[in-house]
Amino acid sequence: MEKSFNPQPVVLQSKIVRLEPLSLEHAKDLHEIGQEEIIWKYLPLEVPKNIEDTREWIGAACEETEVGQEVAFAIIDRSGKKAIGSTRYLNILSDERILEIGYTWLATQYQRTRINTECKLLLLSHAFEELGASLVRFKTDLRNEPSKKAIERIGGLQESIIRNHKVGNIVRDSIFYGITSSRWPEVKERLSRLLER
Repeated sequence: MEKSFNPQPVVLQSKIVRLEPLSLEHAKDLHEIGQEEIIWKYLPLEVPKNIEDTREWIGAACEETEVGQEVAFAIIDRSGKKAIGSTRYLNILSDERILEIGYTWLATQYQRTRINTECKLLLLSHAFEELGASLVRFKTDLRNEPSKKAIERIGGLQESIIRNHKVGNIVRDSIFYGITSSRWPEVKERLSRLLER
């Protein structure tokens, strides 16, 4: 009998990055590195004005995790042992064995580095190989060219575009991508090759 599809908080790590359950303990690090407006340009969150704003969005993410709607992670640079960003499993559809990877952001100095590729490999490996996902989705703002290129680079295939899509507190045009379980071995090999470069 196939086990149930029930993503839960977990620690995932490679040699350079660790994904651990997001908590208020990460607020100081995330507030300090989250002050650049460019980080939030396409996310339904605003630049946190103070540490309380950061604690508030972390608290909201933790509440979603507690009720099984999401699984929120802090991204930890293992060399510096600091939180450098965040990511989540969200829009979890247990009956269909589908989830989305999103709300991903990194401090600007870590963007377009191997950190994001390592995070995606960890999250996708866990989703397909441990949880038994049938499909993992990604979505981004249709105008967000760097994000679209990054998703396509790791093997995401475009599924659809939703116009005037409400995401959090904003309305935008969203583009959706997907990776199916049947394509996962090919995508895993692609990610491994990217990390070997």
